[in-house]
Amino acid sequence: MERLMKHTIITLIFIFCCVSLEAKTQQTPRKHHSFPWGVVIRGALNFTAASMDVQGTQQCLNEKPLPGCIEGNPAMPTNPRIVWPLTMTITSADTFLDFEAWKHHRKWGWIAPVEDITVHTVGAATGWAK
Repeated sequence: MERLMKHTIITLIFIFCCVSLEAKTQQTPRKHHSFPWGVVIRGALNFTAASMDVQGTQQCLNEKPLPGCIEGNPAMPTNPRIVWPLTMTITSADTFLDFEAWKHHRKWGWIAPVEDITVHTVGAATGWAK
C-alpha cells in the first residue's frame, strides 16, 4: 500500500507541474479560468481509481487467489509488469486528451476521464471486496 501511495503522489505532482507550466505559457486570452482545475481533479481521480483498481485486482489474483477472482477486462494481461505500464499509459492519454480539449475550448474533454474513473472505481470496488 505504501508503494501505491508513493506512485500516486508522484503522478499527481507530475500532472500538477505539467498543467501549471502549460497554463503559465499560454499566450491567448481565456474566457474561463486560467488554471484547469477540472482537468487536474479529473486526472487525480483517474490515476487514483486506476491505481486502486490495478492494485486490488493484482492482489486478488496473485496474493490470495479466490475462485471468483478474475480480471474484468478480457483484453488486459494478468502480468503485473505489463498491467501497470499499460494502465498508466491509457490513463495518461485520457488526461492529456482532457487537457488538450480544455486548452482548445472543447466541451467533450471530460468524457474519457469520467468513463475511466467510473470503470476503475467499479473494478477497484470489486477487486478489494473479494
